[in-house]
Amino acid sequence: MNVRPAKDADAAEIAFIFNHYVATSHSTFVTEPADTPLILEMIADSAALGHPFLVCDDDGDVLGYAYARRFRQGAAYDRTLELSVYVRPGAHEHGIGARLYAAMMDQLRADGVHSAVAVIALPNDASVGLHEKFGFRRVGTIREAGAKFGRWFDVGIWQYLLSDESLPN
Repeated sequence: MNVRPAKDADAAEIAFIFNHYVATSHSTFVTEPADTPLILEMIADSAALGHPFLVCDDDGDVLGYAYARRFRQGAAYDRTLELSVYVRPGAHEHGIGARLYAAMMDQLRADGVHSAVAVIALPNDASVGLHEKFGFRRVGTIREAGAKFGRWFDVGIWQYLLSDESLPN
């Protein structure tokens, strides 16, 4: 298995993975499937902003992906990114999420990112466990933040401070 930057050729497999979660899970509050052009746009936007968009592949098959995006608009948030990770159905329990996050955290440190945030729809023991394994700590909960499948879901906010450096000038 290899973790590398996402390429345009990965877009259809990324869409397949994401759409599984759209249809079957509350781990995303998106309710409409993503098409390949949307994923291509996400990959291009990430590259243009210098934010990592990584895939874990095994002989050319995308087993999972992770990406970082702006947490909120405004220059004050420039060094805080929100992370997302998704693993192909049937490929869980093989450390794919951990491989992606290890590479992601290394890249964020190298890029001078100060704070990484994960917004996790609850319950989601696997995602909570992955984030806490990498040092993320729960810093808050938004009750009934999203509705899907006819019920409300809370979201938890997890955060990891990648650096303790002083404020930039």
